[in-house]
Amino acid sequence: MKTNLNVEDPCFFYEVYGLAIRSEFPLPELRTVTPSLEMPTCDYDVTIRMGKVPEQIRGGKWILPYFQQGGTSCLIKINNICRFLLRNSNEVIVEVFEGVPLSDVRGFLFGSVLGALLHQRNILPFHLGAIDAPFGSVALTGQSGAGKSTLTMHIQQLTDWPVICDDVAITQNHQGKTTLVSGVNRVKVWEDALDALGLDSSGLARDVTRYNKFHVTGPNLFSNSKQELKVLFIIENGKGFSATRLSGAEKFRAVMNSIYRPELVGLYWKLQDAIELCAAIAQTITVIQVKREKTEFTAAEAAELILREVESYRREDLKRRTQV
Repeated sequence: MKTNLNVEDPCFFYEVYGLAIRSEFPLPELRTVTPSLEMPTCDYDVTIRMGKVPEQIRGGKWILPYFQQGGTSCLIKINNICRFLLRNSNEVIVEVFEGVPLSDVRGFLFGSVLGALLHQRNILPFHLGAIDAPFGSVALTGQSGAGKSTLTMHIQQLTDWPVICDDVAITQNHQGKTTLVSGVNRVKVWEDALDALGLDSSGLARDVTRYNKFHVTGPNLFSNSKQELKVLFIIENGKGFSATRLSGAEKFRAVMNSIYRPELVGLYWKLQDAIELCAAIAQTITVIQVKREKTEFTAAEAAELILREVESYRREDLKRRTQV
């Protein structure tokens, strides 16, 4: 449900994951929009505002230690930092504890809160980073610590292709094509990877959930376009370096395993709907399982090897299309 927009309100307007956002406080990691020009219908999908948030929802059920579900609302509690109340899939109320900077609050807003909001709206979020290549988008996913964000940055530096998203992405599936929609404009990179990327940590915001991670941003680093998803790389630890094309059930499971906050699927989805969506995505893309030994291959070297696989895919895809 959309809400009418009063462009004279002293608020900030953004776009993320295809949603029009109205916020009472600035969210510099999101793409700014001008309501009169880019939202001609004068509607927005989600409002974010400051307010009092209860410690629990009456009659609610604690799904996780920090997450409570009750009716059309859910409560997310971040100890000693803030609380969020999500209501009716279109409103986020934020209570910030005294002395906490908004930069810390935004770290949780762009992760768990937006992730829950997407699930509430039956928009399935995925845990991946993606690059906007000239022929379509190339995405990387994997367990925490697999190095997908660092690899994304190395690929961006090697190719100068812009980043579509990091950490959380959404897809749109239409007429046999899967499209990635741009997300939050920042990449979370481990501190020990900054030197290899030639980046200085001074001036970068630290990630509030992992203090040895930094948020990398930049005016020309990100893409706001929608790109058809062509290749999904599953990054895993393993001996040496290997790249294996997945098919059938393995391909489907790889897509299912990349869902962001899968514990919320049972709350907001009919399981069959989520399965069918992942199956439809799997049918439209190439999935490649990459195993690499971190002690043997640096992230830069692994990025170069992944780009070889990307080029191999591109040649095969071009050959297929010219034969049709």
